[in-house]
Amino acid sequence: FPENNRTYTYEDTIVLPSASSPGQTFVGWMLSDNTGNWTAAKYNAGATFTNKYGNITFTPLWDAKTYTINFVDSDGVTAIGSPVNYRFTEGFTLKAYSKPGYTFLGWEVSSIADAADCGGWVIGDDFAAGDIDAGRFYGNITLKAVYEVNKYM
Repeated sequence: FPENNRTYTYEDTIVLPSASSPGQTFVGWMLSDNTGNWTAAKYNAGATFTNKYGNITFTPLWDAKTYTINFVDSDGVTAIGSPVNYRFTEGFTLKAYSKPGYTFLGWEVSSIADAADCGGWVIGDDFAAGDIDAGRFYGNITLKAVYEVNKYM
């Protein structure tokens, strides 16, 4: 339960609540530690129990959502490379991109598809090519390539 160490009596009615976690979909509760007359199993939010006794532990079950990163050139329009799918629970790699006459500096967040289902990403933030750790970001976004013009002699 969201409330840890909640107590109940044999006469109580217990209703399992829903739960939420960034970048994940709640899929139910697992009763994993039980005594008394409980049955270890998966239960949905809203499940109701009466006339139960014994110590119990419910653990939330999650399904990580899949999000997409689209990449565009410095003009903010021209798609470059292939989109990358990622999950909040897994790390991913931002690859460098090359463009003749320019030095690639990194990526800038240029748009967020749904601000209500996005975390960690901020429009205008810059990221170097490299690994991004799991658990930092979630949401569908577009990254724009950032370059510096090469100088020649």
